[in-house]
Amino acid sequence: MLAPGGMLVFGVQDTFSTPNIASLISRARMILRIRSRIRSLLGNAQADMQMHCLPERAVRRALGSARVVDVRFTNTAEKDFNGRLAYSDQAPASGFVGKQYCVVKQA
Repeated sequence: MLAPGGMLVFGVQDTFSTPNIASLISRARMILRIRSRIRSLLGNAQADMQMHCLPERAVRRALGSARVVDVRFTNTAEKDFNGRLAYSDQAPASGFVGKQYCVVKQA
């Protein structure tokens, strides 16, 4: 819950960009999870992190009456993300597209 007049900053992975065959193959591998399924069948299952995207239109719909005051592309979805947040003027050419939202609840 966000108090009236309160501000919330959060990030989500918006989409997965696949401009070329290499990124398309990478995305297919994530969806199929063949190695994880084989490990599970062999009884060696480990918890694997799965990335799910939430497009901006769904984020805005979920926020209800809260007002989005800023949306920025970030580096948070990059494979080599090291915790150092950086902003970009455009989405990455391939891979997950991270976005950060700044939202204010109407008073």
